[in-house]
Amino acid sequence: MSPQQTSHPLHAGLAALLLLTAPALWAADADPTMGERTRAWIELQKAQEPRGDESISGEQATQIHQRHLRSFGRDIPEELRRESGADSGNSQ
Repeated sequence: MSPQQTSHPLHAGLAALLLLTAPALWAADADPTMGERTRAWIELQKAQEPRGDESISGEQATQIHQRHLRSFGRDIPEELRRESGADSGNSQ
């Protein structure tokens, strides 16, 4: 093979990455108002006044924090396994 015909594994990986990410790039271009709508949404959130006392109790905060800490005790699975049925919505 000539130097022009040789293929490097990195080239194949980059080509695959490009093919996988291209649809997302096209989708972003499909809606040119996306940035405008995002900025408008952020401005709306910043402009809203607090609606009274929406704080949580100390006990609730403690329970939330404990749940958060317990989540680190589980290993992250190598792959997501689903129950039979594509629309079951449950993961194992």
